[in-house]
Amino acid sequence: MKGKLPTILISATVILLGVFLIAWNFLPEDFFFRQAKISAVSDVSGYRLILTKPKELDHYLEEFGFWQESGVYLLGEKNQVKIKKVVIHLTDKEQPLFPVAEPGGKELVQAVGEECSEGTLHLFCYISPQTLKEENQATISQRIDGQVLRYTFFVAHSLAKPELFLEAEEKGELRAIEKIMADLEKKGRLFNLKKI
Repeated sequence: MKGKLPTILISATVILLGVFLIAWNFLPEDFFFRQAKISAVSDVSGYRLILTKPKELDHYLEEFGFWQESGVYLLGEKNQVKIKKVVIHLTDKEQPLFPVAEPGGKELVQAVGEECSEGTLHLFCYISPQTLKEENQATISQRIDGQVLRYTFFVAHSLAKPELFLEAEEKGELRAIEKIMADLEKKGRLFNLKKI
């Protein structure tokens, strides 16, 4: 029996090592070392942007088809891009996409911008300096929730072009975002903006 114990231990170790090596080659690269797929940062001094519900946001993006293997069409790209990671930035530098102006159209209040390299999408959520000063943090957090959800939904559904957006709006496809935003009112925001 004494001679069999080391043999059993060695055999079990070899089998476990073999299973591990097979799993290492066939499972997704982030299976063993999970990195956050989604993170948030503030590029505006005096503010901190916190992603309070990363699992929920990841779930919404999965539901939209944003993480699809074939990739998505970003506005600045001609080919589909496979997104592995998203970094959401709060910025006070104007951005070109999905602009929203104040009533009367004088000042840009919010907009979105994108940059992508090596599978990492940097999504820039612009909030005007005036809006940052005047609105409370809960309202701005709600704005950021809406910017991120709308952008990712549009990109996942290739609706980023204005004519496709209007067509989707007519068909009622954008109600999904409205429903999620209403649910977040009850459950709590995806993002939290803090003054520091």
